[in-house]
Amino acid sequence: MMSKLNFSTLKIIFILLGVLILSCSETPKENKQNINSIAEHYVKLVLATGKFDADYVDAYFGPKKWIKQVDEWKLDLKTIKSKAISLIAKINKIDTLEIDSKELQRLKFLRRMILSLQYRAELLSGKKMSFDEESQALFDDVSPLLYEGRRDEVLYALDTLLPGKGTLDVRFAEFRIDTIVKICLTEGKRRTLKHIKMPENENLTVEYVRNKPWGGYNWFKGTSHSLIQINMDLPKYIDGIVNLMCHECYPGHHVYHSLIEENYVKKNGWMEFTVYPLFSPLAILSEGTAEYGIEVAFPKEERYKFIKDVLFPIAGINVDKADLYFKILEILELDENTITDIARNYLDGYINREEAIKQIMKYKLRTRKQAEINLKFIEKYRSYIITYHVGEGLCRTWVEYFGQTSENLRWNRFKMLLTTPYLPSDINNQIFSKHVSF
Repeated sequence: MMSKLNFSTLKIIFILLGVLILSCSETPKENKQNINSIAEHYVKLVLATGKFDADYVDAYFGPKKWIKQVDEWKLDLKTIKSKAISLIAKINKIDTLEIDSKELQRLKFLRRMILSLQYRAELLSGKKMSFDEESQALFDDVSPLLYEGRRDEVLYALDTLLPGKGTLDVRFAEFRIDTIVKICLTEGKRRTLKHIKMPENENLTVEYVRNKPWGGYNWFKGTSHSLIQINMDLPKYIDGIVNLMCHECYPGHHVYHSLIEENYVKKNGWMEFTVYPLFSPLAILSEGTAEYGIEVAFPKEERYKFIKDVLFPIAGINVDKADLYFKILEILELDENTITDIARNYLDGYINREEAIKQIMKYKLRTRKQAEINLKFIEKYRSYIITYHVGEGLCRTWVEYFGQTSENLRWNRFKMLLTTPYLPSDINNQIFSKHVSF
């Protein structure tokens, strides 16, 4: 009787073990389905937040039925925040030992994007943060403080180099020149396609607009198509057009969004990338690669040669002034943090609006009208201003710190930034880890 009982008991144990093993084997699949579900809810929450902030959803090319569902939900900001917290809690419960490294990076990225969404909902609800608190919360990074006296040093250096009479802003404006957008666009594309394969149907349209707080904008429409708008209220200088076309088009925003759509959405089915919330860590990489991409496509010596040999003759500029022109540009490139420093002081209440305008005019060599446009950008987009120079510095350091000096290696590492869902904190940690290992 006892042996029969033991046999029955063992039989039950083996059956239970079999069920347990079977359930464990299904865990990775269940985890992926769970992550996909969280991603779908995240996208919908981003769309819902866009109802309260017209600038938040910078692009969306996901299912149209999700928009309809969000419209029917009619979520308020408090509910959006609550649901975001709930999604983060779900992510925290996922067994990360059961997913591969690729999905693990995706999960980490998704969690931080949801956290950024939560903070945005809180800010829209009236929560107060300092400039640095806001930028860390939304973008996963902060801008370093500009040391006292740096701005005046730059002005002194410019004053000794710029020819002519009058104020610096007038002398500087006279020293620059408008040029042809399509020439720069074509050359940027040619250089990019040598190293990055783009979707066959990719294309873009350029429009000229006015009454905008920015100089240029890329509106990604999906199916590898971008609408590029250029604000004609701000002057377009010969070097600036090269930078603008690289930043907005090749190898900047147009390439970045096209590759995200191709690799993340179409190949992997990661629907969270069908939406681009402007105020999120994604912006650091988007603006960072767009800014650093200028130098990747046009290393300084090649960029100067292109401007001197191709653009100067078209614009009718005497090439004898080229060396002085480029020396002035190099000095200006040292002044990347000034606008952020002014924005921080203005938004945190340390200087008033008039003082902010005067500082932009003085240190960025702007006319009053141009300075007012710059300040409108700061007032509208607030701490977003850090994404340009902080993102550029992050991308540059990550690519170049690892000794990638040849053209092909630099492009390969740059492409990794365009095709890997890194957070700014991921890149900072990788840079730090590399640094301490030396």
